[in-house]
Amino acid sequence: MAVANALGSGLLQSPAFLPFLPRIARVLLGEDLRLDSAPAFWCGEPTALSHVVAHLDRLMIRPAWRGAGPAMGVGKRLRGDDREEFLSLLRAHPEHFVAQELVSPGHTPILSGADLVPRPSVLRGYAVLAKGDYLVMPGGLSLAAADANAPIIAVAEGALAKDLWVRSEGPVGHFSLMPPATHSVGLSRGGADLPSRSADNLFWLGRYAERAEAMARLGRHLLGRLADVGDAGFTSSPSSALATMFEVLLSA
Repeated sequence: MAVANALGSGLLQSPAFLPFLPRIARVLLGEDLRLDSAPAFWCGEPTALSHVVAHLDRLMIRPAWRGAGPAMGVGKRLRGDDREEFLSLLRAHPEHFVAQELVSPGHTPILSGADLVPRPSVLRGYAVLAKGDYLVMPGGLSLAAADANAPIIAVAEGALAKDLWVRSEGPVGHFSLMPPATHSVGLSRGGADLPSRSADNLFWLGRYAERAEAMARLGRHLLGRLADVGDAGFTSSPSSALATMFEVLLSA
């Protein structure tokens, strides 16, 4: 089994890191970013919050991490009661949101029916870790907005997605960092290879073992409370008290 995106990759994609990328690069790498990112503001800082409220129409609002809040999108889309409702939510929980200035993307021609029309587009590149360093892969994923005036280029907004290939001047070798499909997994006690089915079974075993342990801890705590001498409910009707305990366990 091989993992293309290492564990923790999703965390690094959290918008909460966007305002601090320049500082992170200087601290960890000792250098500035080679490619500047669009200015971003974590609303948990009072100065940033004031700036976001004052310039909401030219910012894109995103939850700082998955589940932190609703995906609000472009601020200028908020009107009337929706705008006031969001501002109230923002002021109540500013640390849950990150704002980023909108960037005017470049345009690329796409085929619409029988015509070539310009559409805003972006390119998403990829890099892989190899021999202690990162290699940027040629090509990437190209996204083009379906609407010429779309403020956001995203698949959720109806953007068109296509793989972008870079033509080579000569023959290209079929080299891959992934093991070949014909690679057989040797069964051994100390091997590094693990069949995907075994890994899946181990994952679910660990997950349900954690649930069982949590329920056992809760049950031990409830039994201790119900067995308290001062608990009149338990001393007068132990059967009903135990029934209540099991109802709590089953709902956990």
